[in-house]
Amino acid sequence: EVTPQLAGATMRKIEAFRDSGDAELRLGSVEVTSVLRYTIPGMLPDGVVNAQVAFDEDRLQIDARVLPARIEIPEITGWFVALPETAFPEILEALGRAEVSGLPASAILVPEVEGMGTALIRDGALVLVRA
Repeated sequence: EVTPQLAGATMRKIEAFRDSGDAELRLGSVEVTSVLRYTIPGMLPDGVVNAQVAFDEDRLQIDARVLPARIEIPEITGWFVALPETAFPEILEALGRAEVSGLPASAILVPEVEGMGTALIRDGALVLVRA
């Protein structure tokens, strides 16, 4: 279950990994979702709620709700509207996404975890690899 308690436990797991000699750490979708929702303030733009992370083999999918009242894009008129990928940059901009040099307009910046060299999706999990 996605909870603040699991977010805290996952962060402690990451800290323990940084202090260990292990080569990599695998995190499941519920752990990553908990951290995304409860531990990294400001990562998701204001108005993006109930983010849910899912892994499928080597792919990552993030589903979230966007509060229409927070953005001024005419194509969005209510809840449960499927958004075309081409709308992502406008939506993120309307929600207050900051411009980051070299970052695609449809992406958000994920903070670096100190001591980690690489993060990748493998076999249905987020794999953190030591630097």
